[in-house]
Amino acid sequence: MYKFDLSVNDIELQVQKYKNNNLSKVVYQVFMYDKYLFPYHTMETKRMSSIERLENYLKNFISKEDLLKKMDIDNELPELLKESIKFCIQTEGMNEVVAKLLLNYDEFKTRIYQMFLEASKILNQSIDDVFRYTDYNHEDQRPNRLNDAFAEVRAVISLNNLGFSNIKLLSSKKESKCVDIVTYKDNKKYVIDVAHFTDSFNNNYKERFSDVGSYSAEERFKFNIERTYQSKKEQLLISQRSEKAEMKVLLVLIDETNGFYALKTSEELEKCFQAIYSSLDFINECDLILIFNGTTYYFN
Repeated sequence: MYKFDLSVNDIELQVQKYKNNNLSKVVYQVFMYDKYLFPYHTMETKRMSSIERLENYLKNFISKEDLLKKMDIDNELPELLKESIKFCIQTEGMNEVVAKLLLNYDEFKTRIYQMFLEASKILNQSIDDVFRYTDYNHEDQRPNRLNDAFAEVRAVISLNNLGFSNIKLLSSKKESKCVDIVTYKDNKKYVIDVAHFTDSFNNNYKERFSDVGSYSAEERFKFNIERTYQSKKEQLLISQRSEKAEMKVLLVLIDETNGFYALKTSEELEKCFQAIYSSLDFINECDLILIFNGTTYYFN
């Protein structure tokens, strides 16, 4: 695993080479999490030294002030998303989305826009409504919360690719304890709740997914899937009854560093995930969809 070995002073010396030499604290804050910032963690950057990584990032790095200026004239991002990012910056917060926009605004903004545009076509809604229906509150500045909202949008796209139709994001989920998505497949109605596993800005990921003592990464992953299902079981049941749906699904997006990256092919991963699914306590109650490393795995 990549070892972070630069201090604030090391970064100060490097950023002095650039015009924006007042960025050192922000650069340090972002760079500390560089190994989590998908999709920037490439084979090329893995081979770089810390100084080389930093210099590579600083080629496109912008200040928070410049980020606000760019968003003011940008008409592609959802307005509520821009409000959230502004609120995060004004309150001295940091999350993965803001970090990526600071690293390379043009590239990551385009990716966000394309994601929302694709989802808006599937849902037949504006990109503003797509983001609004995730029930994201811009004052909720928990580091993972914005990416969790994005996970619902990504789930819509993945379900469409799996052949689901008439997909709907449900709003006001907190008040009614309903699921995130209602959809259809093979003449059956499905209620689907989305979970997002990420180690970005998360101090508990090592406990969740590292091998500790006699527990393997697979056993810990199974435990966390089951714990997640138990936390969502009630709303899945309530939604199944209220929506008169035949099927329930737990959909988990996995954006984290864990033992499964050691498996080289999607076939190996599918075999591993199938074995885990077959041993789950809720196998006869609920289907499971896993989205990992760009591939979707559906178990029923």
